[in-house]
Amino acid sequence: MDFSTVYVSKLEKHLSICNARATEQPPYIVPSINAPTETEVFLRKPLSEIPKEIVAQVIKKIDLIYETHVKDHITSAQEHPIHSTVLEEFSESDRAESSLRHLRQVSSLLWLVEDEGLVEDNTCYVELGAGKGTMYTYLFYNLIRIYLILLLCKICLVGHLSYYACNAWCEEGGSSAALLVDRASLRHKRDNKLRGRAAQRLRADLAHLALARVPRVAAANAVVGLAKHLCGVATDYALRCIAADGVVDKTRGIVLATCCHHRCERAAFVGNRHLQVRLRRFLFSTPCYLADGVT
Repeated sequence: MDFSTVYVSKLEKHLSICNARATEQPPYIVPSINAPTETEVFLRKPLSEIPKEIVAQVIKKIDLIYETHVKDHITSAQEHPIHSTVLEEFSESDRAESSLRHLRQVSSLLWLVEDEGLVEDNTCYVELGAGKGTMYTYLFYNLIRIYLILLLCKICLVGHLSYYACNAWCEEGGSSAALLVDRASLRHKRDNKLRGRAAQRLRADLAHLALARVPRVAAANAVVGLAKHLCGVATDYALRCIAADGVVDKTRGIVLATCCHHRCERAAFVGNRHLQVRLRRFLFSTPCYLADGVT
């Protein structure tokens, strides 16, 4: 937590302008609505402090879970060229490999949404973990009939998915609309390029966002979740957010690219009921660190 120091003589004036002061919250902010009610009981240990025998046991259990419940249910995504919305930037000669990798990921997510038939009229696209809002800008250029809302909830450091999505699926001057929700007030946001295009940004933390109470979400016929680099526990918050009462009946699908698995928390994990009979609670951090090391 950040603290500031101020003279007593200036305290009253400071409190009137301080960004950390308590303010009245909008109806769609409900404290901890997507966060767990319980707290972590066991202290997390780094992988280096976990005995090799325990690590081997966990790997064996993970292999068993995979063979029993996952192996026969995996489908491979269709191979595609770079999405047309991303191609111009991807073709720039001065692009670094890290930037090209980011654009490949965005292209893959855009194709997944289209391949799964999630681009429809009167759809609310919810981007979870958006940062500067790069992806949602692209949604404004290609599909005039979609009623679009993007909710961008800042949890991780990057998130440019929406900028490209707007260019891919919406046209300027159409009936689409965009709502960006971010817990931080960032500078140099790409949605600044969308002035005059019915775009609005709200500040909200994904852990406290009651999606059904957002007016434009309530007005949409369908909801689709999008996320790129949704860090650790933010994935669990996102799943609860988009599957909450008032939203889940509208949800048509969710496309997530997760990261930072070491930041997952057992208390917030949405699969606890399924996992608890197979993996002891105090061992939860072990697969988190193992998964993070191979991604």
